[in-house]
Amino acid sequence: MIRISTRAWLMSATAMALAASPARAQEADGPPFAPPQAEAEAPAVSSVSEIVVTGSRIRRLDTPNPVLTLDREALEDSSYVTVGDLVQQIPNVAGAGMTPGENAYGGTGMSTVSLRGLGSDRTLSLVDGVRFYSGDVNVLPSNMLERVEVLKDGASAVYGSDAVAGVVNFLTRRPFDGLEASAYYGLSDKGDAATQSFDLTAGRTWNRGGLVAGVSYAKQEAILQSDRDWSATPSALSYGNILFEGSATGPRGRYTVSRAAATALNPGLNCTNAGNVNSDFVYLTRIEGAAGAAAADFKCFVGSGADNDTFNYAGETQLLTPQERYSVFLNGEHELGAGVSAYGRVLYTRTESDSTIASDPFQTAAYGVTVSGDSLYNPFGVDLPDLRLRLSSNGQRVRSYDRDDFQATLGFRGRLMDRFDWDVSHTFSRQDMIASKSGSIYLPAIEAALGPSFYDAGGVARCGAPGAVVAGCTPVNFFGVPTAEQLATVSPVLKNVYEGRQHDFNASIAGDLFDLPAGPVGAAFGVEYRDQNSSFRPDFLLANRLVDVQREAPSAGGYHVAEAYGEINVPILADLPFAYALNFNAGVRYSDYSTFGDTTNAKYGVEYRPVRELLLRATYADVFRAPTIDDLFAGRSGDTPTVVDPCSGEAAGMGLCSDVPPGFVGEKQPPATNGSNPALRPETGETLSLGAVWTPAFYPALTLSLDFWRYKIEEAIGAPGAQTILDLCYREGLPEYCALVARNARGEITNIDNTLANIGGVETQGFDLGVRWRKETRFGRFSASLDATYLDRYDSTPVADQPDTEVGYAGQWKDSAAGGEGNFARLRTLASLRWSQGDWSVVANHRFISHASVHNLDKGAAANCDGSRTVVPTGQGDVLCRYTIPSFNYVDLSASYDYAPANVRLTVGVNNLFDEEMGRVAQDFRTYDVIGRFFYARLQLRFN
Repeated sequence: MIRISTRAWLMSATAMALAASPARAQEADGPPFAPPQAEAEAPAVSSVSEIVVTGSRIRRLDTPNPVLTLDREALEDSSYVTVGDLVQQIPNVAGAGMTPGENAYGGTGMSTVSLRGLGSDRTLSLVDGVRFYSGDVNVLPSNMLERVEVLKDGASAVYGSDAVAGVVNFLTRRPFDGLEASAYYGLSDKGDAATQSFDLTAGRTWNRGGLVAGVSYAKQEAILQSDRDWSATPSALSYGNILFEGSATGPRGRYTVSRAAATALNPGLNCTNAGNVNSDFVYLTRIEGAAGAAAADFKCFVGSGADNDTFNYAGETQLLTPQERYSVFLNGEHELGAGVSAYGRVLYTRTESDSTIASDPFQTAAYGVTVSGDSLYNPFGVDLPDLRLRLSSNGQRVRSYDRDDFQATLGFRGRLMDRFDWDVSHTFSRQDMIASKSGSIYLPAIEAALGPSFYDAGGVARCGAPGAVVAGCTPVNFFGVPTAEQLATVSPVLKNVYEGRQHDFNASIAGDLFDLPAGPVGAAFGVEYRDQNSSFRPDFLLANRLVDVQREAPSAGGYHVAEAYGEINVPILADLPFAYALNFNAGVRYSDYSTFGDTTNAKYGVEYRPVRELLLRATYADVFRAPTIDDLFAGRSGDTPTVVDPCSGEAAGMGLCSDVPPGFVGEKQPPATNGSNPALRPETGETLSLGAVWTPAFYPALTLSLDFWRYKIEEAIGAPGAQTILDLCYREGLPEYCALVARNARGEITNIDNTLANIGGVETQGFDLGVRWRKETRFGRFSASLDATYLDRYDSTPVADQPDTEVGYAGQWKDSAAGGEGNFARLRTLASLRWSQGDWSVVANHRFISHASVHNLDKGAAANCDGSRTVVPTGQGDVLCRYTIPSFNYVDLSASYDYAPANVRLTVGVNNLFDEEMGRVAQDFRTYDVIGRFFYARLQLRFN
């Protein structure tokens, strides 16, 4: 009872406090860096100097663009080690951005940002206004940053390609005098997920410039799926019941044997259980503890339902990616004379991480390997073209990533005619990564080891036949448990190499052109030239499909783009009744790509203050995204997407699934092939935002903002998705999509062809609410904030010429691994309440994610759900056509004490105070917390 009452009190308190973000996030509706006391008491417009805010290159007080700012205090108070974890808390982030919680076939330690759920490829990241090449925001150490500005609006006219959903601009720290050190350590309440970091930052200023430099180290330990109750058992929803359902490939194997051959040796193998009714063959598995030397050692394989024979892979699969990161940065500026300054920024980060998943699920049919009937170990005496065996004795499959990210900028800037600010710079970026993979099987060697074999005169097992021995080969027993020694001889370590480079040249000038009665006309002009290339060299065995994983194709390519842009801000009215200020601004950018040609994009904005304390703002913008090098030149590579086969279960053998044997149970992760397309065109679109910001004159401590936003994207680059292809074939009967699906005689999918094209479209709209409040009282200083995003609609059409493929994602989740676009909960909020007095401060944060629906998750959905009903009663139980992921409330608490004599601050805190956990099905590792309750402490020291 104590836990319940405490939880209710704290959640009510944070909600009533209108709290938001783990930081003092600010809307850039006025001066974003006014001191706290000044911000609380000043009206919306003050005499603060004009500044450049993300979304424009013109210095100004007001901006029509909605910008969220996380300041230095926010970064220091953050309970997270990585910048990625902090940014992911913003409610405008949705969809399927990558996080360290997404381990499967990932494990790179990366965090990407997906604003508005439009994808990380449509969110542009900058460092001090310059393109950030890496894409992994975890590369940026928090001690390097002064603030983070998040532009929640399209900005292709200002920044070019990728600024579709918005822009995240990471502003680095300016030189200071002093030394700062920080140490952090955290541990979950289960005693795992140990996390530590150490930062050291030094600054020095002099008459004509300054320098700031720092180093950072961070390490996070892995946790396994079996370490959490909710993920310890792979589960599926089947006719309204949640049942254990792991992989069909386990350590006891699944053997497809001729029904005649099996029953001739053991009549008990005339299987008739669900999914095992084909007249030509049966699925068998070895009895637990049996040697597998005779047919009597096998039983009928049960693939689903109660007491099934699937494999629980949770004990071998990571839930959280382990990562270790080392960073060094340098940022400085020096005045050369005559008003000209040289400046530079350098960042280097090394990331070491790995993805560990369950041991290899070897499948002979997928790779053209046949187990010979003449093998010493084959108890059935007939060839087996389809044998599936989990090679547990070979250990887990480990994919290790060693990645180096480097970015350096050298530039010069100054002032011209005491009216214009100019800037020229060159930024060089590179990324190098070596990926090592273990746990796979060399196919030519295993084919021989599973082929004919015999005992020689000395009783030694040999591959081949007497007089035709296969040299260097030892037979392997795939009907019992193959030894680690046997498998080690056919399990090579694979290495892939990725290299990427970018040169980015920029020149700009900005200032006031002339004066109008309402004020100066500001303008900015510039040019940019960018050259980018990358290459991927997979291991020879992978490139030539000589190991039992999906083929990875080598690729290499590049492009260059030349751009010119201009922007103007015109004051129309000022200091008039009902027209305190009225400004119009516009921008245009011309881009000429070597790959597809040219494009021109414009943006228009209006700022109107009828009175001093109320700002009305509106923007309209053209946006575009150029196809990436991978989109164009990555070639074709294998994948194993998670799908629901429409021909599985009751639907097998019926209607459009008539060629699939009755009783067939489909594989959850069939093989697929993804492919690039050198003929891709850029995505195009438009954005609209309308908003208001109000700071009441009678209570200036409070600021409220409300914005409506809308995006429309056409010719979206994407593949239809494995699930969409299956649905268009077997639910809609479209032959062009059936041609993309290959099945064998047993009905099993052997490939889904999933190639990129300009085939999609997205339309989305919603509302953002922001609340800011600060107050000094005799009881201390209080500040509270709330950021909320409501998603009104998100309609995605994977295939634009097939309107039936439109999916209304608002309020839904569909895993990207299944061809979906992620989590689109309708309401997300981020709240914070902060109190400080003297040497003490306390912060309470609350993050809310509303419920999300998952359609056709139930295994009975394929034959029973047509979209008209939520629940369909059947003889086997009620099929849930729509499953609901509940709402989540995450509460974080921290307290800090500043010991002034030693310039020391100690912070202790807890994340996910109430240990909110996911359910056993519909697990979204990209959106929800995977660690659980987490305690931490941070020690900070400052020396001047």
